[in-house]
This record gives sequence, structure tokens and C-alpha cells, in this order.
Amino acid sequence: MEATRKLAPHLNVGNERKMKKEHLTTINESTEIGLRNFELLGDLKKTMLKGLLPITFFFVLIGFVVRTADVWFVCGFLYFIYALSYLLSFRFKVETKIRKSIIDSLGTDQPILKEYELTDSHFVVRNKSGNETKIAWKNVKKLVETNTHLEITVYPLAIALIPKQIFNNNTEIESWKKFIIEHMESNLC
Repeated sequence: MEATRKLAPHLNVGNERKMKKEHLTTINESTEIGLRNFELLGDLKKTMLKGLLPITFFFVLIGFVVRTADVWFVCGFLYFIYALSYLLSFRFKVETKIRKSIIDSLGTDQPILKEYELTDSHFVVRNKSGNETKIAWKNVKKLVETNTHLEITVYPLAIALIPKQIFNNNTEIESWKKFIIEHMESNLC
């Protein structure tokens, strides 16, 4: 099954230019977007540090109450083992929570059709469940091209990812990038 529908790259409605693409987005892709937003907000590091803080306090307290080298060594070793296992499992736990939240909000774990639309006034992302995010160009702050996505940073702090696999070729990618950059620059204060 092909995950991308081919739509006309440029649609003119009145005087407004439009570009549209549709993509069958998997839960894994949606989870990646959620995780990127979590990282962008700095919540990933904050949450990770909050999880380590109580156990750090506990091991230091034990070390000060029982002031022997053996206890310090054991506490240090146990803390190292705990911190290592916590850090190794943390990202997985966060991804699992984000994934569950997405499945709960969509009501399914199946891929969902998402539409990306660029107009002269907005960048729009909508899905078949009726959710629509319309972003005025003045709120689009940055465009970054990765190997797999066009990553659009939005004010105040959010990321929209457009998978490159929805495009037919590099010319289409360049056309979308040019459209986005032109509209970002025309809305700079």
C-alpha cells in the first residue's frame, strides 16, 4: 500500500497560492513528532533530572549518616547502577507515554491520513479525525531540512515535521522549502 497520495503541487484559488500533500502517518511518526516537541521544550531533560534528584539525595544522605568508606563505595556503586538503568530506560518510557497519549486521542493505533497545506496566509496540518492546526506565517520561526524531514519550528515552541517521503522528487522538496522561506521572510518584523 502506498503511503502517500500524489496531489497537484501548486493549486491557485483566487489570488492565493496553495501547495498540498497527503501522507498516511504511522503512530511511530506521530510519536517521533511528539518526542521532538518534548525535547524542544526542554521537558525531556527536566523530567529526567527530576527523576534522578530524589535518589541522589537518598544516597548522599545515607553516605553522610554512615560515614565509612565502605558505605560511600556501596552507595556510589548502587547509585551508578540505578542512574545508568534509569537513563537507558528513560527515553523508552517517555516514548511509550507519548505513543499511548496519541493512540488515546486518535482512538486508533492504525496509520492516519494527514494533509499538509501551504497557503499564502498559513501552514496547515490536518488529519482525517478532524484535528486541524493552522499556523500563521508570522509564527513560523525556522525551517531545518534533515535527511528525512522538513522540520518547521513554530512560536512559541513546537515542531511540525513534514516527511520527505511524501514528495515525488527533490524539485518538489525545493519548491516547498522556497515557499516556506519566502513566507517566513515576508512576515519578519
